[in-house]
Amino acid sequence: MRESKEENDRIEAEKERVFQLEKLKFEREEKDRAEREKERNYELEKIRLEKDVEIQRIRSEHEFRIAEENRQNEGHGDANGINHNNGARPAAMKALKLHPFNEDKDDLDAYLTRFERACTAFDVCRRS
Repeated sequence: MRESKEENDRIEAEKERVFQLEKLKFEREEKDRAEREKERNYELEKIRLEKDVEIQRIRSEHEFRIAEENRQNEGHGDANGINHNNGARPAAMKALKLHPFNEDKDDLDAYLTRFERACTAFDVCRRS
């Protein structure tokens, strides 16, 4: 009788050990799955941010070109020497949408380049 109780205890201990091993295996798989999901989300966010940066770069270049054309056309009037471009600079400056720098999302070099281009386009500071 004592032997069967010891045998039952040994079997129960073995079952508990197997259960704990399965539990650890399941937890490890869940952790690995969560890590893969986190990496996947990180990559998707990275791609989205890269696209956003590219879109902003294209917009900035377009706005810069428009501002540059407006600046070049400021001195040109019609055949009578009348300049019809009186309010061009304030309107163009309103069109410029330079968002505040976001340390988490923005690239500092790209942001400063956009800022310098905007300053140049609107003659904010002239270098002597």
